[in-house]
Order: sequence, then structure tokens, then C-alpha cells
Amino acid sequence: MKRKIFVFGRGFLGNYVVNEFKKYGDDVYSSRLMNCSKDDFKIDIRDKNSIFDVLEKIKPDIIINCVAITDLDFLEDNPEIGFEINSEGSKNIAFASKKYGAKLIHISTDSIFDGKKGMYEENDSVNPINVYAKTKLLAEKYVMQETTNYLILRTNFIGYDSEHKNLLNWMISKLSKQKTIIGFNDVFFTPIEVSYLSSLIYKLSLIEENLFLNLSSDKKISKYDLAIMICDLFSFDKKLVKKGSSTDISFKANRPKDTSLSNQQAKKLLNKNFLSLNDSLKKIKSKF
Repeated sequence: MKRKIFVFGRGFLGNYVVNEFKKYGDDVYSSRLMNCSKDDFKIDIRDKNSIFDVLEKIKPDIIINCVAITDLDFLEDNPEIGFEINSEGSKNIAFASKKYGAKLIHISTDSIFDGKKGMYEENDSVNPINVYAKTKLLAEKYVMQETTNYLILRTNFIGYDSEHKNLLNWMISKLSKQKTIIGFNDVFFTPIEVSYLSSLIYKLSLIEENLFLNLSSDKKISKYDLAIMICDLFSFDKKLVKKGSSTDISFKANRPKDTSLSNQQAKKLLNKNFLSLNDSLKKIKSKF
């Protein structure tokens, strides 16, 4: 049955999600605040009426919230903006999803953990150590408070970004120009490729129950490991990747050292093994 899907935040992830749901024949609508195309609604999620005006006309079956300011250091200096958009904006979307009877799929982050343990499961204790993480954790709480029909996904994704703002684009751009990059060998995560993530979001949208899930790759890697993987995949010179520590950089925002996630619950629910990060990147290599 054809469904009506509304995607808030047609940015890096949001654009992939829009295309994934369209592929299966759903009617998909999307919004941005800036740089809107003719196909996007201009919505400021800080303004409830801005949300209501559009959803009143569409009355979607599923709402997917991909909106977030993710610049950690910017948010340390401007916490009010982070809480207005990442937290209060998500609260408005959650309220609207209940008002219009839509299921809400909310995209969260691995950053809500302090990084002292790694391979976090869904029921592990959270402890955000920077403003960004605090805004995203508050958003999760608002989702559970404001609506009773939701899917909260904690994740960390990489992949081809048409706007060239993603970590992977940056690495490939530097290495292809024979420029040296620093790969942190003390920062670990379980990134998932963005187009594959979008396919999992679609599959999970078909499940009725409320869920709280990690979506990630199977094995944790360091930022250095990722850079070496890219060198192997694109035949770049590995000598261009220098090992470094995150403590060598004077970041304004604290960075957790190990936010790797366990995806066992999601794999059990979907009854499938996940495509490895390396195999996912092989599939999208031609885009770069």
C-alpha cells in the first residue's frame, strides 16, 4: 500500500531517505530551512505553525526527522541554537506526529554515550559530554514524551555526500591530491554507509511496534583504520595517513573516545546480517 512519508531535513541523510522510500512507490515529501529546491517545503522546525501548516495538507503516515546541527565546536559556543533546533525542534515534530496520527522515525546519535565503554547496547547508560550530545539526548526524551508511536535510531553514518561535507568526502579529496591526513587511532566508532542505512530505515518503517535501536556496522574501527580502508579501496598511498591522537587537537567540545554501537538487536529484529562497511563502500566507489 502506498504511504505518505514526510522527511524533515533533506540534507545528507535525508536525501538518501527520500530516494529510498520513493524507490518503493511511497509518496515522499521533504523540507529544508535553507537551499530549498522546488520539491522541498521551507519549514523552520522551531516554529510549530510552520510544521502544522504543511502537515495539515499532507497528513503523512510516517514522519522521519533527519534535522540536526552537528557542528560540535559551533554548538559549544552557541548552545542555545542547538537546544532550539535539535531539542525543541524535535519536540515540535514529535507533537505534530501525534497530532496528525503519524509514526515518527527519529534519527539520533551514538554521541550520547561518554565513550568509556564502547559497543554500547540500547539499554546502556547514557552520559553526554558535549552540548551536541546533550541536545540530542533531550530530543530523544521529548520524542518519548510527546508521541506514543515512534522509532528512535541511534547511529553514525558516512558515505558519498553530494555537497562534499562528509568525513568520507574529505578523506578521499585529500588523499586523491596526495595530501597528508591525520587519522586518530584513539577514537573508535561503528559507522554505517548512508545508502545502506537508508535501506534499513525503510525496512524498519514496515514494523508497527515502538522501537529503540542501534543501527551500525558490525565491527568498531578507529578513524585511522577508516583512512587505511579508504586507501586500500581507492589505491591511495597509505603513507599519506599519519597516526595521531584526538588529544593533540584543541577542540572546544569534548569528544568521546569510543562510541561504537552493538547492532545485535536490530539484526535479530530484521533477521539478517548487515552488509559490512567495506562492502558497502565498494558499492558506492563509483560515485567519487
